[in-house]
Amino acid sequence: MVLSNSIFMRCGFLMVGYLYLLFTTFPRLFGVVYGENIGIVGLNYLCLGVGSLIGFICSLIANKVYDRLSEANDGVGLPEYRLPTLFITAWFIPIGLFWYGWSAQAATHWIVPLFGVMIFGVGVVTIFVSLQNYLVDGFRFAASALAAATVLRSLLGYTSLSLWFRR
Repeated sequence: MVLSNSIFMRCGFLMVGYLYLLFTTFPRLFGVVYGENIGIVGLNYLCLGVGSLIGFICSLIANKVYDRLSEANDGVGLPEYRLPTLFITAWFIPIGLFWYGWSAQAATHWIVPLFGVMIFGVGVVTIFVSLQNYLVDGFRFAASALAAATVLRSLLGYTSLSLWFRR
């Protein structure tokens, strides 16, 4: 179960690798294409923070969904009750990346790629929080499950980046 969740967290969407690549494209996109100075380029990272904050709020809504599903099951919460919101917000990652990439390639107004980054941030945070909560609820020794998932996620994130930069 830890392996499949870690693979979903990493290989399914390559979230950490995509996040790192997104960070590396900001200076070139906003500095070269849009002609912003280095101080303004740094402010564009705030949009990912706003998306992450919205993702955290979505995670709070996911807790309400978990509570309702637990009540419907005679007050017994199952780990799988953490996943329904995941199926909705998982689509935010490819949508956000497509939006960012398309608008950057087309050199549209500078705020358009930032909306894509914000959507991507919502997806990343909700997926991480949902799957972390699932691992905590599903295992007796939650720290071991989270550690195994983190090691595998980081390892696969590094390999996806190293393969990308070898091209």
